[in-house]
Amino acid sequence: MKKLLLVAILALFVFNSGVNAQNEAGSLYIGGGFGYHTDMDDDNIGILLEGVYSFRDNIRFAAGILYYLSDDKNWGGQAISHTMYDLNLNVHYLFRDEDKMRLYALGGINSFRYKVSGGGFSESGDDTGLNLGAGIEYNVGAVMVFGELKLVTGDAHDNSFILHAGVRYRIK
Repeated sequence: MKKLLLVAILALFVFNSGVNAQNEAGSLYIGGGFGYHTDMDDDNIGILLEGVYSFRDNIRFAAGILYYLSDDKNWGGQAISHTMYDLNLNVHYLFRDEDKMRLYALGGINSFRYKVSGGGFSESGDDTGLNLGAGIEYNVGAVMVFGELKLVTGDAHDNSFILHAGVRYRIK
Protein backbone atom coordinates (compact mmCIF):
# COMPACT_ATOMS: atom_id res chain seq x y z
CA MET A 1 0.00 0.00 0.00
CA LYS A 2 2.83 2.41 0.86
CA LYS A 3 4.53 1.65 -2.48
CA LEU A 4 1.31 2.36 -4.39
CA LEU A 5 0.86 5.66 -2.56
CA LEU A 6 4.51 6.61 -3.24
CA VAL A 7 4.13 5.75 -6.96
CA ALA A 8 0.92 7.81 -7.16
CA ILE A 9 2.56 10.83 -5.51
CA LEU A 10 5.63 10.51 -7.73
CA ALA A 11 3.46 10.22 -10.87
CA LEU A 12 1.48 13.30 -9.84
CA PHE A 13 4.71 15.25 -9.26
CA VAL A 14 6.19 14.18 -12.62
CA PHE A 15 2.95 14.98 -14.47
CA ASN A 16 2.67 18.40 -12.80
CA SER A 17 6.34 19.21 -13.46
CA GLY A 18 5.97 18.24 -17.10
CA VAL A 19 2.99 20.51 -17.58
CA ASN A 20 4.85 23.51 -16.13
CA ALA A 21 8.13 22.80 -17.92
CA GLN A 22 6.56 22.78 -21.38
CA ASN A 23 5.06 26.22 -20.95
CA GLU A 24 7.76 28.84 -21.06
CA ALA A 25 11.51 28.30 -20.59
CA GLY A 26 13.27 29.34 -23.80
CA SER A 27 10.11 30.73 -25.43
CA LEU A 28 10.23 33.86 -27.54
CA TYR A 29 7.17 35.99 -28.32
CA ILE A 30 6.82 38.99 -30.58
CA GLY A 31 3.79 41.18 -30.53
CA GLY A 32 2.12 44.47 -30.86
CA GLY A 33 -0.90 46.45 -29.96
CA PHE A 34 -1.91 49.82 -28.63
CA GLY A 35 -1.02 51.91 -25.62
CA TYR A 36 -2.99 54.56 -23.81
CA HIS A 37 -1.36 57.15 -21.53
CA THR A 38 -3.83 58.33 -18.89
CA ASP A 39 -2.23 61.69 -18.14
CA MET A 40 -1.36 63.31 -21.49
CA ASP A 41 -3.59 66.12 -22.70
CA ASP A 42 -3.35 65.15 -26.38
CA ASP A 43 -1.66 62.39 -28.34
CA ASN A 44 -2.12 59.85 -25.57
CA ILE A 45 -2.63 56.82 -27.85
CA GLY A 46 0.31 54.94 -29.33
CA ILE A 47 1.34 51.87 -31.28
CA LEU A 48 3.21 49.18 -29.33
CA LEU A 49 5.85 46.75 -30.64
CA GLU A 50 7.57 44.34 -28.25
CA GLY A 51 9.43 41.11 -27.72
CA VAL A 52 9.23 38.79 -24.70
CA TYR A 53 11.78 36.06 -23.87
CA SER A 54 11.28 33.49 -21.08
CA PHE A 55 14.39 32.67 -19.08
CA ARG A 56 12.51 30.28 -16.83
CA ASP A 57 8.94 29.08 -16.64
CA ASN A 58 7.97 32.03 -14.44
CA ILE A 59 10.54 34.76 -15.27
CA ARG A 60 10.57 36.69 -18.55
CA PHE A 61 12.36 39.69 -20.06
CA ALA A 62 10.34 42.13 -22.19
CA ALA A 63 11.60 44.94 -24.42
CA GLY A 64 9.32 47.26 -26.35
CA ILE A 65 8.63 50.63 -27.87
CA LEU A 66 5.41 52.64 -27.64
CA TYR A 67 5.29 55.24 -30.42
CA TYR A 68 2.68 57.93 -29.69
CA LEU A 69 0.42 58.94 -32.56
CA SER A 70 0.67 62.71 -32.71
CA ASP A 71 -0.75 65.28 -35.08
CA ASP A 72 1.12 68.36 -36.20
CA LYS A 73 -0.05 71.44 -34.36
CA ASN A 74 -0.49 74.97 -35.65
CA TRP A 75 0.96 77.63 -33.36
CA GLY A 76 1.14 81.26 -34.42
CA GLY A 77 0.61 80.30 -38.06
CA GLN A 78 3.54 77.86 -37.98
CA ALA A 79 3.24 74.08 -38.31
CA ILE A 80 4.78 72.39 -35.26
CA SER A 81 5.59 68.69 -35.48
CA HIS A 82 6.46 66.48 -32.56
CA THR A 83 7.54 62.90 -32.07
CA MET A 84 7.23 61.01 -28.77
CA TYR A 85 7.96 57.45 -27.77
CA ASP A 86 8.66 55.24 -24.76
CA LEU A 87 11.36 52.57 -24.64
CA ASN A 88 10.65 49.92 -21.98
CA LEU A 89 12.78 47.15 -20.50
CA ASN A 90 10.81 45.03 -18.04
CA VAL A 91 10.97 41.78 -16.11
CA HIS A 92 7.77 39.74 -15.81
CA TYR A 93 7.13 37.34 -12.94
CA LEU A 94 4.33 34.89 -13.72
CA PHE A 95 2.55 34.13 -10.48
CA ARG A 96 -0.40 32.34 -12.02
CA ASP A 97 0.02 30.16 -15.09
CA GLU A 98 -2.95 28.08 -16.08
CA ASP A 99 -3.88 26.38 -19.34
CA LYS A 100 -5.52 29.44 -20.94
CA MET A 101 -4.65 32.34 -18.64
CA ARG A 102 -1.51 33.87 -17.12
CA LEU A 103 -1.20 36.66 -14.56
CA TYR A 104 2.10 38.45 -14.04
CA ALA A 105 3.72 41.31 -12.18
CA LEU A 106 6.18 43.56 -13.98
CA GLY A 107 8.92 45.97 -13.08
CA GLY A 108 11.52 47.76 -15.14
CA ILE A 109 12.90 50.91 -16.72
CA ASN A 110 11.14 53.43 -18.97
CA SER A 111 12.89 55.95 -21.22
CA PHE A 112 10.64 58.65 -22.69
CA ARG A 113 12.02 60.59 -25.68
CA TYR A 114 10.57 63.49 -27.64
CA LYS A 115 11.39 65.95 -30.42
CA VAL A 116 9.50 69.15 -31.26
CA SER A 117 10.35 71.19 -34.35
CA GLY A 118 8.91 73.88 -36.57
CA GLY A 119 9.04 77.62 -37.18
CA GLY A 120 12.83 77.65 -37.25
CA PHE A 121 13.39 75.90 -33.94
CA SER A 122 13.93 72.35 -32.75
CA GLU A 123 14.03 70.83 -29.27
CA SER A 124 14.49 67.29 -28.08
CA GLY A 125 14.89 65.57 -24.77
CA ASP A 126 14.42 62.46 -22.74
CA ASP A 127 13.48 61.30 -19.27
CA THR A 128 14.05 58.03 -17.45
CA GLY A 129 11.64 56.47 -14.97
CA LEU A 130 10.60 53.17 -13.45
CA ASN A 131 7.74 50.84 -14.40
CA LEU A 132 5.67 48.90 -11.88
CA GLY A 133 2.52 47.04 -12.85
CA ALA A 134 0.66 43.87 -13.68
CA GLY A 135 -0.59 42.07 -16.75
CA ILE A 136 -2.82 39.27 -17.95
CA GLU A 137 -2.51 37.00 -20.99
CA TYR A 138 -5.17 34.77 -22.46
CA ASN A 139 -4.37 31.96 -24.89
CA VAL A 140 -6.67 31.97 -27.94
CA GLY A 141 -4.86 29.38 -30.02
CA ALA A 142 -2.01 30.72 -32.12
CA VAL A 143 -1.75 33.99 -30.18
CA MET A 144 -1.82 35.31 -26.65
CA VAL A 145 -4.11 38.31 -26.10
CA PHE A 146 -2.73 40.53 -23.34
CA GLY A 147 -3.39 43.61 -21.27
CA GLU A 148 -1.05 45.49 -18.94
CA LEU A 149 -1.48 48.37 -16.56
CA LYS A 150 1.65 50.02 -15.23
CA LEU A 151 2.58 53.02 -13.16
CA VAL A 152 5.45 54.99 -14.73
CA THR A 153 7.57 57.36 -12.66
CA GLY A 154 9.72 60.24 -13.87
CA ASP A 155 9.24 63.92 -14.70
CA ALA A 156 7.81 63.33 -18.20
CA HIS A 157 5.19 60.83 -17.06
CA ASP A 158 4.58 62.45 -13.68
CA ASN A 159 3.74 59.14 -11.94
CA SER A 160 0.92 58.30 -14.34
CA PHE A 161 -0.55 55.08 -15.70
CA ILE A 162 -0.11 53.51 -19.12
CA LEU A 163 -2.39 50.77 -20.40
CA HIS A 164 -1.16 48.33 -23.09
CA ALA A 165 -3.33 45.84 -24.97
CA GLY A 166 -2.54 43.62 -27.93
CA VAL A 167 -1.41 40.20 -29.08
CA ARG A 168 1.80 38.16 -28.78
CA TYR A 169 2.83 35.43 -31.21
CA ARG A 170 5.06 32.58 -30.01
CA ILE A 171 7.86 32.17 -32.55
CA LYS A 172 10.11 29.86 -30.52
